[in-house]
Amino acid sequence: MKKKICIFLAILLAFSSVNLYADDVDTLRKRNAEIKEKLKASKEKQKENKEAIANESANLAQLNRNVQIQEAKLNELYAKIEGLLGNINNTSQEIVQMEASIEEKNQMFAKRIRAMYVMGDVNYLSVLLNSKDVHEALTNTSMMQMLLESDKRLIKEISDAKLELERKKSQLEDDKRALDDEKAKEENIKAQAEAAVAQKNAYIAQLKNNDAAFEREQKELEKDSQRVAALIQAAQQYQGGSYTGGRLGWPLPGYTRISSPFGYRMLYGRKNFHTGTDIPAPTGTTIIAAEEGRVTHAGWLGSYGQLVVISHGNGISTAYAHCSSINVGVGQVVSKGQAIARVGSTGNSTGPHLHFEVRVNGKAQNAMGWVR
Repeated sequence: MKKKICIFLAILLAFSSVNLYADDVDTLRKRNAEIKEKLKASKEKQKENKEAIANESANLAQLNRNVQIQEAKLNELYAKIEGLLGNINNTSQEIVQMEASIEEKNQMFAKRIRAMYVMGDVNYLSVLLNSKDVHEALTNTSMMQMLLESDKRLIKEISDAKLELERKKSQLEDDKRALDDEKAKEENIKAQAEAAVAQKNAYIAQLKNNDAAFEREQKELEKDSQRVAALIQAAQQYQGGSYTGGRLGWPLPGYTRISSPFGYRMLYGRKNFHTGTDIPAPTGTTIIAAEEGRVTHAGWLGSYGQLVVISHGNGISTAYAHCSSINVGVGQVVSKGQAIARVGSTGNSTGPHLHFEVRVNGKAQNAMGWVR
């Protein structure tokens, strides 16, 4: 943006120099062509900028879709996590039941161990010898086998239950860890997508600001082109004579004191070249044209304040600065001695006076060499 402003100021300054002191139509036409080239270049850049806005807007739409996809994935993942939490709750209840069952079996096994300890070492031979008859011996042997098988099953059930408990706990931890990892991954992808959307929005905003700057630049260039066109028209319409030399009229009749002559002077403690001749007079004093010609500038111009510039032909121009008011307009043909403005103190001025300049092909001359 700063670069564009600097370019615009350069154009404006370059234009001002032509606007004030160029006399021939060819020079004005050349300047107008340059302005139009700059206007064309600005429009081409604006076109490229608009295409970039369109492309980036399409990219932004895709990025927004990516964000929506990630949100859908996360919602699905949240549902899975919710389901897993339900499973964890159910399994936790199962684990409590399994632990109770294991505890019950442990107590049963402990009773069997205590019973065996109280009875001592009982074997098949003692069972047979202590039986009253064969039937009792067979019954006792069968019961002993059943007890042994029951002990084996009890031990296996306890062992299997403990293994299943550990497996379920481990599986739940693995499932939860996997979902947490996936959740973190998807949230990271979503964060990146949202960051890309934010960055793209900022870039598009910048492009739109550039577009607005191009619009402003083009309006200023169009105004410059119109002003130059008006000068060309005024130059073509001016059919009066051209200045060929001789004495210019004094621009401020009745006031001849010079407060600051043409040439180098000290201003604000620094050596400065003064391009005109300063003639003090009360505010409102009438200023007249030094010679016949056409007005090429009538209005404010920086440190000059309210300024009138008249072209007299053959590259000769006169300028009248710091005016309080102006009576003529650009393109107007004025006669020698015609009232064109009034004395003031506008622009860079220390008091009411006329800053009078004579220029040849844009170069400042000592006005006293032209009026005396």
